[in-house]
Amino acid sequence: LASDSDEAMAYAVQGGQAVVGSGLAMVDERTWFPREPVDTLPRFNAIYDARLETWKRHELAKAVESVLLTYTPSYDTPLPLAFDRVREQLPNAFFANHELNSGTYRRFEHDELPRLYAQANVGLCLSAVEGCMRASMQYLLCGLPVVSTRSVGGRDRYFGTGYCRVVPKDDPDEVAFAVRQLMALNLDRARIREHVGHILAFDRYNVLLDV
Repeated sequence: LASDSDEAMAYAVQGGQAVVGSGLAMVDERTWFPREPVDTLPRFNAIYDARLETWKRHELAKAVESVLLTYTPSYDTPLPLAFDRVREQLPNAFFANHELNSGTYRRFEHDELPRLYAQANVGLCLSAVEGCMRASMQYLLCGLPVVSTRSVGGRDRYFGTGYCRVVPKDDPDEVAFAVRQLMALNLDRARIREHVGHILAFDRYNVLLDV
């Protein structure tokens, strides 16, 4: 299973066989769908749902006016150290896993995250190299437009030009500008989800057909 067409072609050139079957096509749309924002919680320009790893490049969000962070601990760094590092980079961000639990870290269940996505206008994808990045599809199925850096791993397969922006360089001001651009469009979340759903159906059908 290859994450995108380029990867499948690379296997073919070496004499192998590959099927385009991104892990993002298997994200469950029954869990991830648009919710109504909660009046008792603040609203944010953007949300970044990302593990507290250096390669997630949280620092690229520092020029966004208001950022909501949801996160799981680092694999390699103790949680207090990883948390302090990101808090130093983004001192004005809202660290939801701590701040919504009286300052103590709590991991959110999957059915809780879409409600937090509803409090933000745009989803952020800031890593340069990783796997398919499930959060990117979770954003889209919840109807959020997406701002991303250029990346390797296949998440851009589902980035429509009308509801996503891939910034030309890894710069906080570029990220913030793209967030403002998408916010100004006031896009319909249900239509984003519907469009992505058609692409998912196509990819799922092709995987089953090839298998």
